[in-house]
Amino acid sequence: MIVAPTIGEMARGVAAALEDEAKWCTGAFAKDGNGFSVGATSPRACKWCAEGHANRLYGENRFALINAYAKHFNRESVAGDNDDREERGRLYVRDRLLELAAFHEANHD
Repeated sequence: MIVAPTIGEMARGVAAALEDEAKWCTGAFAKDGNGFSVGATSPRACKWCAEGHANRLYGENRFALINAYAKHFNRESVAGDNDDREERGRLYVRDRLLELAAFHEANHD
């Protein structure tokens, strides 16, 4: 039996992926080496936004993480927080994901 990852596991996984600034982008779920938008699971992808990392790492399970993030932080989605034009970005989202992981591990997972 395959067990879906918990919110805490997914949040920590995406937070860990965001540690590497060279593998992070804004404005698309993923970008290739030339900076062009590609699908998050494209073999050409080498940079991902937070949701792109979630897609790459957890596939369809990512929707549970995205919904938990939106509910916990009263946001439409993690994508808005990933966008550095709102003076948020990679480290902001990483820290929120770690907060979400700790909350879920203490209360739900």
